[in-house]
Amino acid sequence: MDWLLLMKRDPLQPRPLLQPAEALAEAHRCNGCVDAPCQKGCPLAVDVGAFIRRIQTAHWAGALRVLYERNPLPETCSLICPVETLCQGHCNNGQSAYPIRIAELQQAAAHYGTASFLRTVKTLADSPGAIAIVGGGPAGLACAARLRIEGFEVHLFEKTDTLGGALASAIPAYRLPRTTLQAEIQRIIDLGVTVHTRHALGQNITLDDLRTRFRAVFLALGLGADRPIRIPGRTGPGVLDALRMLESANARQLANLPEPVVIIGGGNTAIDAAVTARYLGASDVYLVYRRSFTQMPAWPGERHRAIDLGIHVLILIRPIEYLRDPQGHLIGVRCLRTRLQPGPQGHRDLPTDIPGSEFVLEARTVIQAAGQQPDELTRQALASLTWRDDSTLAVDPRTSQASLPGVYAAGDLVNGGQTAAQAIAEALRAADAIQQYVRQQHRR
Repeated sequence: MDWLLLMKRDPLQPRPLLQPAEALAEAHRCNGCVDAPCQKGCPLAVDVGAFIRRIQTAHWAGALRVLYERNPLPETCSLICPVETLCQGHCNNGQSAYPIRIAELQQAAAHYGTASFLRTVKTLADSPGAIAIVGGGPAGLACAARLRIEGFEVHLFEKTDTLGGALASAIPAYRLPRTTLQAEIQRIIDLGVTVHTRHALGQNITLDDLRTRFRAVFLALGLGADRPIRIPGRTGPGVLDALRMLESANARQLANLPEPVVIIGGGNTAIDAAVTARYLGASDVYLVYRRSFTQMPAWPGERHRAIDLGIHVLILIRPIEYLRDPQGHLIGVRCLRTRLQPGPQGHRDLPTDIPGSEFVLEARTVIQAAGQQPDELTRQALASLTWRDDSTLAVDPRTSQASLPGVYAAGDLVNGGQTAAQAIAEALRAADAIQQYVRQQHRR
């Protein structure tokens, strides 16, 4: 595929899968760098050169095996990771031409290699015990895959009807097609993982119960609640939480949004909400962020996707009140302009209000996207564990063990909400620690 055509793709359509011949041609562009900056740029330390070399000989299952050693969700990550700042952004070819399309090669390897890969996977037979995993998002799935391949009996408990966590419920289909995600989940289940849906920690299972029944427990619960934005006028119709809005849109329970639509926030969830609003038909969409464009937590590719779609990105602006008419209908957002002042050493600049800069932005819908936090049910169910002041679960950074023996945790519950790749990396580290812990206990 021509690189210029690649740049002109419809931003509301998933990236097309490379045909085998296209993938082979692209793989042969790889120079096989000795220092492998692409691997150093990957949070999972995937051996990029090794899987690309296998694609060069059309050894799809071998390429997938290399990927699987570090990432049990390779096709999903190829679609949602900010590769322009990670592996692909570090490619040496980018200095003379354009980077190897690593993400698309990873997607192709996962797609074409699955059937043969599953036939060759041999899980160890001498299971030293059963492990409970709570949460079916990327961290839980990754830990389940690693432990199952190592021969452990794995039971995965999920509070909803489907696995995938936020990957399935909140990430829009234009970024991650549901068929792709479900295929990757099924590949993990096919390794022999026992799945228990509609099992919610704090409702029909407890941490004490799991610790009694299993040799170890891995907690991979996501962040189920939006952080509240305490702005006057937030109570009433027209104000939505971004996570709930995205879940409703993905479930096809949200037909349209009254315009203008204003999104508060600058992270990936805010961008997803803004793009989804456009996808639902809103033509007048504003993204309001109190810092600069480059300080947005959203990945560069997602920020530019919003601009390409005609979303109005308003930076250095802070909302201070939601305005309503006498009947209680939302009519606007009162805002103040901000300027950046130097922050403490080692920290980013701080936004401060500009006196006299107040103005009103018309709005019929406001979507708040200020980040997520654990819901109250999770906090209560894990009250026996140690929590940090920032509402994340405290774990040993080397082993991912929580404050009770045999209890481990990773993913959003620990890191506060990072990339899927980060959650997977933490989960694999926890899986290795769980193996060591259980085998030591088994020998006693």
